[in-house]
Amino acid sequence: MAYVKHIGKFNPQEQLDTFFQSQAIQNGKKVDGLETAEFQFNLLFNGSSLQRQAQLLMCTLNHIETEVENLKKLTNAYMNQDLNTMLKISEERKGDQCDALPGEEDAMIYNRNKAWAEKLPAIMKAAPTFVAVGALHLPGEKGLLNLLKKTRIHGRSCEIRKVFSTFAEKFSPMNYKTYLFDFDYTLADSSRGIVKCFRIVLTRHQYLTVTDEAIKRTIGKTLEESFSILTGITDPAQLEAFRQEYRLEADVHMNVNTRLFPDTLSTLKELKKRGARVGIISTKYRFRILSYLEEYLPKGFS
Repeated sequence: MAYVKHIGKFNPQEQLDTFFQSQAIQNGKKVDGLETAEFQFNLLFNGSSLQRQAQLLMCTLNHIETEVENLKKLTNAYMNQDLNTMLKISEERKGDQCDALPGEEDAMIYNRNKAWAEKLPAIMKAAPTFVAVGALHLPGEKGLLNLLKKTRIHGRSCEIRKVFSTFAEKFSPMNYKTYLFDFDYTLADSSRGIVKCFRIVLTRHQYLTVTDEAIKRTIGKTLEESFSILTGITDPAQLEAFRQEYRLEADVHMNVNTRLFPDTLSTLKELKKRGARVGIISTKYRFRILSYLEEYLPKGFS
């Protein structure tokens, strides 16, 4: 609150939590919390004595200028996506009673990181998942990114991707010259078309028990890898035949069942306007992605 008072331009309706939740709801996605409101209430208000809470409040008030400057530095590091600097700032100590106690840090950050890292693999395994947590939960040896990197999902290391939305970009323009995007689940949701094409091919060959969720979990792999996982077949010739059948179905069903995410067009156009180069890395055929995007982007954009 002290930071808000000194900086200004604070809009309580423009919180990242609210933004991502509203985007998910608008797109019919399931939204859930890693913690309950009751847990967070108890953590904030019952996790330490009233005496300690009053002590920390006085620490802030007695060092208000220093606190605001540190928060400015922290915000700048956040806008520059510099997690290491954010961690370094958060670990700075004054050497007095105002410093966070080890137990307080564990309760507020590290114990929660550990709990989330234990809970998330099952959630991620069930379906492609977007996870939003406070930035200071991410860096460091005990940070959520490092804990999740040790987790294995579907026999491979858990992939950690940073997602930066145009919502955050408007506060601090990035200076990168090249931006590379995945297509599926990053720029667009083509899961409906993918499932439909797989379903037609699998049904044709009497693989009738494969679920939609099982198909979705293979998105991002090559078609041969996906068919092998879904059918158990390892013969290269048969997998190639499946791939050819899938491609024919995709010519009919893929683009009409693909939807861009709400911020995709505005983000791509803004990056192009800044003179940045934009590329897409995908296992999808180039011609299919281009033919789809040409319906929405200005001529010559690519």
